[in-house]
Amino acid sequence: MTLVSWLRESGCEPALTTSFSDGRDQLDTGPAIVMAQVRLGAYNGLHLALRARAKGIPAIVLGDADPATEREARQVGAAYLSPFDLEKAELQSLLRATVTPLPD
Repeated sequence: MTLVSWLRESGCEPALTTSFSDGRDQLDTGPAIVMAQVRLGAYNGLHLALRARAKGIPAIVLGDADPATEREARQVGAAYLSPFDLEKAELQSLLRATVTPLPD
């Protein structure tokens, strides 16, 4: 819930989903950005990020610090963050760089 709070403070109104299929369906609503966990049941956040990027939607994948997964995220055009090491200012900076316009 901390992440949701930070997103709202950044001017975003997050739509939360709990599965890959719900996230895939949410892509049809044209979100400004997609943030997905690495682990999404039988799929992972990289699958969702790839679909998002194909629609021109920026993506952030969240997961444990893992150089291999981080490299895979970059290969599909997504940012990769570890929510355990994430700070509010870092998230807000990334959002401002990725999604415009966001309030200062």
